[in-house]
Amino acid sequence: MKIDLYTIAWNEMRMLPYFLDYYLPWVDRLVVFDDGSDDGTRERLAAHANVEVRPFPEKGESFALAAHDIWQNAWKESRGRADWVVVSNIDEFIWHADGMRPYLERCRNAGATVIHPRGYEMVGEAFPPPGTPLTQALRRGVPMYGCDKRQVFDPNAIVHMGYVPGRHSANPSGRAVDALPVETRLLHYKYVDYHGYHLPRQTALGARLRPGDRTRGLAAQYDWPEPHRRAAYEWLDLHATDVFAP
Repeated sequence: MKIDLYTIAWNEMRMLPYFLDYYLPWVDRLVVFDDGSDDGTRERLAAHANVEVRPFPEKGESFALAAHDIWQNAWKESRGRADWVVVSNIDEFIWHADGMRPYLERCRNAGATVIHPRGYEMVGEAFPPPGTPLTQALRRGVPMYGCDKRQVFDPNAIVHMGYVPGRHSANPSGRAVDALPVETRLLHYKYVDYHGYHLPRQTALGARLRPGDRTRGLAAQYDWPEPHRRAAYEWLDLHATDVFAP
């Protein structure tokens, strides 16, 4: 069984080591569209033989729409070469208690073609030491609508995923069969280390938005004022529970 992963990147060195430690053991090929990283991200990615780094395409008037085109289409090159694809941001971790590779093998044998996970917004005060799995060290989160992204699927069965920008919902066409019962969790590690990572990261991403993003109201979360961000972080911290508890 072959698994390909597609993602985009820009200056990801704070999150990237955890992402690679998590995905490299069970994904056969990673394709990364890098948007001009200058913090060592490209070099860290290129050090792995099964990681292919490509330039991010021309963004034109909208970063969000350029990224959307990648999410909609890049995975189609895996038809005939992979049994599953993962279409993921670098702060998104798809998890199953038995490990994703055995689980996907089981789904494949059962005829399922799309994984629709429970989605969680994770929260944590600090990143764990290097080499410590993020999913073991930061376990608290809140189930959140829109975090349940269908981003793992069979590229040979799906014709079109029908993502909205951001992939927060999808309308897959082709032979789309959800894996049931729901056994996976999609963990979004955006709200980690508020002052050291979350706030500066979101502010930097907001500064990179294009005029067309703002006129269309796309990726508006990157333009949130600081008090709004702080309130969101504190709300998550107040309501979060152990997402891995039975």
